[in-house]
Amino acid sequence: MNKKQYQILLLLSFVILFISCGGTRQQRNMLSRAERLLNSHPDSSLKILDSARNEVPDFPRSFRMKYELLHAAAQNKAYINFTSDSVMKEVVDYYDSHGTANEQLQAHYVLGCVYFKLNDSPRAMRCLHEAVERADTASDKCDFNLLSRAYNVMGYSYGRQLDPRNSLRQLSFAYKYALRSKDTLLAINCYEQRVDAYFNLKMADSVISICKRVSAMYRQINMNKESAVALSPSLFEHLEQGNIVMAKSELDYIEQQPEIFEKNGKLSENLNLYYFKGAYYMSIGRM
Repeated sequence: MNKKQYQILLLLSFVILFISCGGTRQQRNMLSRAERLLNSHPDSSLKILDSARNEVPDFPRSFRMKYELLHAAAQNKAYINFTSDSVMKEVVDYYDSHGTANEQLQAHYVLGCVYFKLNDSPRAMRCLHEAVERADTASDKCDFNLLSRAYNVMGYSYGRQLDPRNSLRQLSFAYKYALRSKDTLLAINCYEQRVDAYFNLKMADSVISICKRVSAMYRQINMNKESAVALSPSLFEHLEQGNIVMAKSELDYIEQQPEIFEKNGKLSENLNLYYFKGAYYMSIGRM
């Protein structure tokens, strides 16, 4: 090979390398945009990912796995059903061998969500237990928010299985890690879910106590409609106990929140205020 041929070959190598790096950079930027939008705008994240679907087979393996993980996570957040677990099983296997603790946490969590949507609760719960075991809680880089959500889903699932004590245990972890992640709404939600567990345990005082605290938490962040809705189980318990004074006080508070009414003057559909008003009037003999 003469000097001129060598220079041409070297130039071609640089051109190929430049094109390759440019493609990799575009793929990385696309995945980064989709990941940034995942929690706040999953629909937008899904659109970005879907627009690149035809190019995925040409991605390096690490980028393909990241793509599939983000796509499944966005699909889950957008309430889109899954038809198979095959892709996510491959993703989990990959990250178990090559991923960070946070990536393993996310992969197992998403696979658990896939199984829930496939109506396979036993597998879903196993995946969620695997997910929380992968988390490195000793590290400041731990994804405490996702860890909280994993425990929260487990707490909800145990509640549906009428296993209130296990539900409370998982929800206590969910609340703890939501606080670590400084996600106020998630923390309130994790705390509020304890109501169902205590209701099933027939611990009325705990139900009332939690409802009052949750209502106050929502009120502190100016979510008055949610503050009113949070009192509904407490109101029910007061009526069951015949504590008419407290029931009336909470009923008045709920009715005073303008956010519980729609623009047409009708009650918000998620608040059974008419039922509670009827139960209250029956309690005081006003049939």
